[in-house]
Amino acid sequence: MRPLRGRVNDGELTIYAKNTYDNYLERLDNKEIVFTIAEYREKRTPAQNDYYWWILQYIEEETGNDKNNLHQLFKDMFLAEEVIVLDHESKSYVSTTKLNTKEMTDYIEKIRQHMNDWGLYIPEANEAKQIIRR
Repeated sequence: MRPLRGRVNDGELTIYAKNTYDNYLERLDNKEIVFTIAEYREKRTPAQNDYYWWILQYIEEETGNDKNNLHQLFKDMFLAEEVIVLDHESKSYVSTTKLNTKEMTDYIEKIRQHMNDWGLYIPEANEAKQIIRR
């Protein structure tokens, strides 16, 4: 079953798509269950993901560096967290698939700024669409 959404107001839970919830509960009658309640986060959009991979392809064409290596480099630069594991320094990476829309926008802007500082202008999303159409 896919996650259900709802809203909490003044400690009261309102579930969207209540019929779906009720039908699912009927199938679980007399069974032990596990459920998680978490704040809803808007995942990155397909358009953001397409633009991100367009950027990597653009940089690959301009620099000769493989887009998958660029993907790893930028994750290392902007999405890595230093951690200690068994007394060794290591890095923990956030997957771009786990970024919400704001986080993905910020990540893309960091890449654009880094490449601009490096001397390569990365077109904004609306500019990229125009380039693709040509």
